[in-house]
Amino acid sequence: MISGIALHLVLYGLYKVFDDLAEKRNPPQNPMMQVEKHGDGNTMSAETQAETAKRLNKTFGGNALDPMLQIDDAHDMDVMRQSQNTQMEQYQWMNKGTGNVRIPIDRAMELIVERGLPNVPMPPPGKTAAPAASAPAPSTTTNPPASQTVKPASQTVKN
Repeated sequence: MISGIALHLVLYGLYKVFDDLAEKRNPPQNPMMQVEKHGDGNTMSAETQAETAKRLNKTFGGNALDPMLQIDDAHDMDVMRQSQNTQMEQYQWMNKGTGNVRIPIDRAMELIVERGLPNVPMPPPGKTAAPAASAPAPSTTTNPPASQTVKPASQTVKN
C-alpha cells in the first residue's frame, strides 16, 4: 500500500514537471485571442458565437451557423454544365480592353482548318525554346496536293 501511494506521488510529480516543460515550449499567444483578466489570473477566450456568425455572414453571406449543404446535386450539375456549354458554344468577351474574345469550339476548328497551325520550330532536345524576338522566321510551307486541299470556311458569324 505504501509503495502504491509512493508510486502515485512520484508519477504526479513527474507529470507536473512534464506539464511545465510543455508549457515552456508552447508558441506565443495568438494575437486574435482576447486576454481577459480575472481575479484568479489571465484567461484567454476567442470571439463569441455571435461575433463569429457576424464575421462569417459578412464574409460569405447567408447564415454562417447553419451548414451550407448541397440540396439538389443534379440541378447544380445541370447549372454547371449549362455554364460550361455557354462558354464553349457562344462568343464572349474575355477582356474588352485587350480585345480578347472566346469563340465557339466549332468556329475555332474551322479557323484552324482554314489557316493551319502556326509553324513553330522545335527546339533541339535538352534545350529550351528561344525567346520570340530571336526565334527564326517560320519556314514557308508547300501547298498540299489537290486531293488534300481544304475549302475555307465562311467568314460570316452566326448569331
